[in-house]
Amino acid sequence: MVIASDGDFGRQDAARAAARQRQHQRAILIQTGGLGYMAITTVVAAAVGRRLSVQERVTLQEALNVQSMEGLIQFALTVFKLTLAFEVIGALVLTATLEEAVDLANGLAPEHLELQVADPEGLLARVRHAGAVFLGRHTPEVVGDYVAGPNHVLPTGGTARFSSALSTEDFVTRLSVIEYSPEGLAEAGPHVGRLSRVEGLDGHGAAAAVRIARAGGEK
Repeated sequence: MVIASDGDFGRQDAARAAARQRQHQRAILIQTGGLGYMAITTVVAAAVGRRLSVQERVTLQEALNVQSMEGLIQFALTVFKLTLAFEVIGALVLTATLEEAVDLANGLAPEHLELQVADPEGLLARVRHAGAVFLGRHTPEVVGDYVAGPNHVLPTGGTARFSSALSTEDFVTRLSVIEYSPEGLAEAGPHVGRLSRVEGLDGHGAAAAVRIARAGGEK
């Protein structure tokens, strides 16, 4: 899941959403504007939190409550030690603008994309690749899991670049219907012949040439 969040919109909400999604997949928070201490620490903790011992989680939680540079340094050292031992499957990305954040999200083509920004509708038109998009503070991804109307069988692993949510169209066959006139076939013939030779399939080009010659003789 990818969460795009602006600097003034629910930093802790965005961080909690990332932490929640980490229960079963990678979570990436893309943040613009000034980044709050809580957002940094909560998301980093979420990246490693599910593999920590109880004591390690208590240590991280204590660090989260320390609003000081010394506390931040200690927290960073704690997280650094933990990430050496555990595979980190989360990320925090800082961007200069919301447009840049959405462009990055398009490149990732996530299964879920949350637009936790003040004007999510204004960014929606820029989204090209995502399985499902959740708009605003009051639309967490979890509603898509359980109660929202649209189908939630979504493309995973970046496949939203070329596929969409499961729909009835996936169970319907479609036909391609092609018809050439004699003149159209004659015009296409040289291109067919050239391409078939490039592929080493001269017989394909010859088949078209026979049709073209026959059509010319029928005139």
